Amino acid sequence: MPHAVSRLRAARLARSTKPFLARGGFRRERCAGCRLVPSHCLCALRPSVPTRAGVCLLMADVEPLKPSNTGWLIADVVPDTWAFQWSRTEVEPDLLALLADTENIRMEPSALAGMAGPPRIVAADGYQLDHGLQAKMADAAHLVWGTGGAMVPDAEKNAYYSRGKSTEAK
Repeated sequence: MPHAVSRLRAARLARSTKPFLARGGFRRERCAGCRLVPSHCLCALRPSVPTRAGVCLLMADVEPLKPSNTGWLIADVVPDTWAFQWSRTEVEPDLLALLADTENIRMEPSALAGMAGPPRIVAADGYQLDHGLQAKMADAAHLVWGTGGAMVPDAEKNAYYSRGKSTEAK
């Protein structure tokens, strides 16, 4: 069964109106399992890591299309990985349902404006360079503060949750 990043990639490809060209614009044959060129295929070396941790990935629009990315490698190794498309203006309903089910945190979309920060910093090499962050990113921990939402009626929060459960795909 394909992992979360693979499914997110397939969904993104289905919405594409033109082919995605990796950096440099050249096309190479890629392993379908690890997305690396065949001479560097890691599939046979992929470990199975027993862990009680799960990983929730928020990925910028084209990130799942890139031939290799850290999220793909994480999903290969950590069985409990979820991947969501990040948008500056919308929160995926299934992310809200995941937060409610796994962390008992019921949020509503406008309370999650902070979700935009980490993916933007990670994706923006220029920002990292301008602010002297590139050397620090390997040790960075991205925390998100969900604010507000306490005044949203329970019926409306339940509607957000139900919409997320109906579209949820791990």
